[in-house]
Amino acid sequence: FNVYPNPSNGEFTISLASEKAESTNLVVTDIVGNTVMTKTIRVAGQTTTSISLENYSSGVYFLTIGNKTTKLILE
Repeated sequence: FNVYPNPSNGEFTISLASEKAESTNLVVTDIVGNTVMTKTIRVAGQTTTSISLENYSSGVYFLTIGNKTTKLILE
């Protein structure tokens, strides 16, 4: 998956691809491991979804989808 823009002011776009239609969970955690957001999305082929962290403090967050994790930087 790809996340952009990163860093962001709060709106992140996530681009995912899957050969088969499936549901997957997005989990955003803060730097100390607290879950701040979970979202279930349906992925079929190329899929794009958005998440908003506008109401959260600036800093580093982690986005986990399946068994992959990437860093989100909120300015």
